[in-house]
Amino acid sequence: MRARWYVWAASIFAVCLVALFPLRVAIGAATGPESLLTARQVAGTVWSGRVGEMMAGPERLGTFDVALNPLTLPLGRFEVAIERLDDPEGPLTGVLALGGASEGVKDLNGRMTLSRLLSPLPSGAMRFEDVRMLFKGGRCREAAGSVQLQASLGIAGLSRDMSGPVSCREDGRGMAELKGPRGAERLTIIVDAEGGYEADLAIEGAPPILRDALSRAGFAEEGTSVVLRQSGRLR
Repeated sequence: MRARWYVWAASIFAVCLVALFPLRVAIGAATGPESLLTARQVAGTVWSGRVGEMMAGPERLGTFDVALNPLTLPLGRFEVAIERLDDPEGPLTGVLALGGASEGVKDLNGRMTLSRLLSPLPSGAMRFEDVRMLFKGGRCREAAGSVQLQASLGIAGLSRDMSGPVSCREDGRGMAELKGPRGAERLTIIVDAEGGYEADLAIEGAPPILRDALSRAGFAEEGTSVVLRQSGRLR
């Protein structure tokens, strides 16, 4: 009888410990010191918390309500649902897979600014529609959804809107392939599980005046195209 009481008491203690586990400690343990995602303010528990002034590298994301999905814990996964509160950028929701067998993002919908994160690429705001990109064992295993980019070149005659799907490459990296409405503008963004990225922006068949302007902006001529390449690390 006493042994059963000890088991019952230990179980209640474990449940209370998990339920009241500080969100700050959980996020710090899951993301690590070199994570792309950081926050200035973290309050609440893993089940119901708030993250203030969340940042993705140099980009401000805003303040989010966050909640751990308990159904993923027995499967060895740490998944957190996020929902951005009132913000000039509008709503942003999704699920962050921060640890376990899979890492990445799923069900991502909304808009975020990328101008500083991908600088010097002339990128502005990117809109995500049902985006999923999950890495397992260092390789992209699941990818779906689409993205739309509002570029900010500030050069007349160049379309500022591009869109395209998200997918996994054969080499294990994730990729977003965006095109302008006429197909003349193409942006390919490739990311790996460690946060490294490559981005190529190509403009096909630009008239001489526009080619000169793009050359001054850092583009290089390659045949009938002008191309701007950028690579780096997101964390």
